[in-house]
Amino acid sequence: MSESVNYQCPACNGPLKFQAETGMLACEYCGSTFTAEQIQQIMAQRQAKADAKAEENAAKEAARAAQDQAGAEGAAAAGAAPAAAANAATPQGDPIQAFLDRAPWTTASEENMVSYTCRSCAAELLVDSTTAITECPYCGNQDIIPNQVTGAMKPDYIIPFKLTHDQAIAGLQEHYRGKSLLPRAFTDRNHIEHIQGVYVPFWLYTYNAHGTVTYRGERIRTWVDGRGDTMQETSIFDVSRTGNMEFRNIPADGSSKMPDAHMDAIEPYDFSELQPFNVAYLPGFAAERYDQDAEAMQHRATGRMENSVITALASTVTGYDNVVPEQKSISADLEAVHYALLPVWMLHTRWKDNDYLFAMNGQTGKMIGDLPIDGKKQALFFLLPAILLFIIVFVVVFIFFR
Repeated sequence: MSESVNYQCPACNGPLKFQAETGMLACEYCGSTFTAEQIQQIMAQRQAKADAKAEENAAKEAARAAQDQAGAEGAAAAGAAPAAAANAATPQGDPIQAFLDRAPWTTASEENMVSYTCRSCAAELLVDSTTAITECPYCGNQDIIPNQVTGAMKPDYIIPFKLTHDQAIAGLQEHYRGKSLLPRAFTDRNHIEHIQGVYVPFWLYTYNAHGTVTYRGERIRTWVDGRGDTMQETSIFDVSRTGNMEFRNIPADGSSKMPDAHMDAIEPYDFSELQPFNVAYLPGFAAERYDQDAEAMQHRATGRMENSVITALASTVTGYDNVVPEQKSISADLEAVHYALLPVWMLHTRWKDNDYLFAMNGQTGKMIGDLPIDGKKQALFFLLPAILLFIIVFVVVFIFFR
């Protein structure tokens, strides 16, 4: 039996929490701080001791069951052959299968995690064993059920939170600013303190793309002849552009609970800050488990890649009065796919029986979210210009016909 290790303060054994403002893990009891790398090293040492103890216990059990050892070895050898056959059947050069082969969590990692499932929207959130979830960040439901972690796929990378809970609240207040049609009561009574930091699952795709686009280019010459007539001559050209482009880390979120428009709107992320995944970044935050796999979301990345190729090629067609695309051919090879957790501060709230979901990029602070509209303010917004126009017309007519 393996033994697991929780993320506790090496100084006092209190729970550690990741601090977005400092990028450090801090103990709420003694105030000690540690980097994620330090905790990972300390936990690795403790886990090594736990594994050594587990091996020692296993050796004792094996000694007591020496008479069954030969049978157990035979069973293990029999089970190894199908596994080898399965590995041999793995498609070579398949980036998605390559992820699946490297992604399973270890037993020790799973034992340090807790899964919470929302009974309302079925969102599944992963947290470390010291973090509790009391409200679903997607629908606001408070009926959250803790479960054991099973079948989770380990991310390759993570971008740690850089912005704090207080900065998220300030960002939401700033998002309200200048919205003249927003009901005043919405900002006054909205429970903005219910904000949850969530690591949202993203697939990152790397492509090598080749594109060819043909255009009809038109140059128009206009002049006035000797009789004063305006003349026009249109010259038509066949224009072709071709090129190769490499795309790294095209993002597509793997959560059906998160509106794609929200995730697109809070981009971009600075992917130079990607870190190898480390559970030490999770304390205090939730991480949603993806429910849309890399293959299902690939079309979003492909569409963005194709649009970028077409835009880049079109930008090189200059010197014409009109340019009309005629034919296009875009091909791409998927070179790699990675699974990453990206930081998002999320707020769900209800207003007059309607749901409003806000999302803020936990790295850059970019905010997006739908807002209610005050019907009376909206009516005045359109009515006042009409009234002013009527007054101006009335005054002009009065002066003209006086």
